[in-house]
Amino acid sequence: MPPPQDLKNAIERIRSTPFPDNERAVEHKVITPILLALGWDVHGDEIRYQYKVGGTRSREQGVVDIALFGTRGALCLIEAKNTDEQLDKHVSQLLGYAFYEGVVLCVLTNGREWWLYLPREVGKPVTRKFSELNLETDTLDVLAEQMLLFLNKKNLESGKAEKAGKERLLDKRERDIWKQMLEQTDKDLVETITLRIEQETGIRPSQSRVAALLSETRFEIAIPSSVSNLSKKEDRKEKSKQSLSATSKSSPTSAKQLVDIDPKKPETLSLAEASRKKAKRKKAPSVKVYGVRLWGKFKETGRWADAYVLLANELYTRHPDKFFETVSSLKGTKYPWFAYTEEACSTPDFQAKFLEDSNPRIYVYAHGSAVAFKSRAKRLLKTFGYPSEDTDIWEIVTE
Repeated sequence: MPPPQDLKNAIERIRSTPFPDNERAVEHKVITPILLALGWDVHGDEIRYQYKVGGTRSREQGVVDIALFGTRGALCLIEAKNTDEQLDKHVSQLLGYAFYEGVVLCVLTNGREWWLYLPREVGKPVTRKFSELNLETDTLDVLAEQMLLFLNKKNLESGKAEKAGKERLLDKRERDIWKQMLEQTDKDLVETITLRIEQETGIRPSQSRVAALLSETRFEIAIPSSVSNLSKKEDRKEKSKQSLSATSKSSPTSAKQLVDIDPKKPETLSLAEASRKKAKRKKAPSVKVYGVRLWGKFKETGRWADAYVLLANELYTRHPDKFFETVSSLKGTKYPWFAYTEEACSTPDFQAKFLEDSNPRIYVYAHGSAVAFKSRAKRLLKTFGYPSEDTDIWEIVTE
C-alpha cells in the first residue's frame, strides 16, 4: 500500500490551485493525481477512461468517466461532474451502472465533494451512501485514511473496502433509525421500555413518562404525582438508611436495632421483623430464555445451560480440528469446562452434557446460574476470536 504522505502531498497540490470548472478538468487535475498517489497505474489497463457501461435497457447504457479494474474485473466506478454541479441529481444513474457492472463500490465527485456508495446494498440510493468527503474542509489525515481504505486496489480486491463500507453504512443506519424512533416516539419502543422498568422495579410508569425520557424533554413534567411521591419517599428512606449506617459505626448497640426506617415512623424494628418485611416485598419477574441465535440461525431452547451448549456445539462445527486444543485451558474452580470423559464435567447433582456433533464425544460442564452461563459464553467467544457484543453471533432471546 502506498504511504499516506504521498496522498497528502497530492491533495495539498490540488488545494493550492483553483479547482477546475468542468468535468474533464476534474477528471485529469483532481481524480487522476489522487488515483496515482493511491498506487493505481493511471496509464495502464487498471484504469479505463470513458468506460462503456452495459444495461438491460437502452436507457441504462452509457459511459462512466473512470472504471478501476483488478484481476477479477471492474472493482469501482468513478463519475466526475462540474465543480459547481449538484451531485444528488446523478446518484441513481451511477448506482444503476454500478449495480449492473457488479462493482463493489462507486464514487460520485465534483472534485470538492466525494460521495462513496455501496451499489449492491438494498434500499433507496440515499441509504447506500456510507461516506462523504470534502477535499477543501476535511483534514489531510481524514482524507488520506478514508481514501486509502476505500479506494486502494488491494483493499477493493480483498473485500476489505466493502466490509469497512458496510460497517460505516450499518452504523449510519442504526443512528438514523434510533433518531427516528426517538423523534417520532415509537410505540413499540415505549412499550418495551415500559415493560422493562416494570420488571425491574415492580412499578409500571406511564407512557407519557417514558416518551418524555426518550425525547429528552423535561423529565419531571411527565411524572405522575403518585410516582413522584413514591420516588421522594424512597429518597427519604435511603437517607435514613445512610444515617443509620453512619450511627451504627459509632454506636455498638445500634447494630442490634433496626435495619429499615420509615420517615413517618421513627420507631425501630427487630431484625426478625425486618427480615419478614423484606421477604414480603414483590420480586421482579424472572427472565427466561427460550431461544438462542447463532450466526443468524435461531434455535429454540428453554434453559440457559442448553443455550450455552448450543453455542459450544456451533463453535465446534466451525473449528472441529482445533476446538478441544483451544478450550482445554478453560477451567472453573473445580471442574474443566470441556473434557473427553463424562465424569470430569459431572457434579454429584448435575450430569454433564455433550456436544452433539463432536467425535470423539466432548462433554460440557453445564451447571451454574444465568449470569455464569453468560460470562462463560463471552469468554468462549473471545477465545475463538468472536466479539460477544455482535448479536449476529451471540444473542439470547428471552421472554
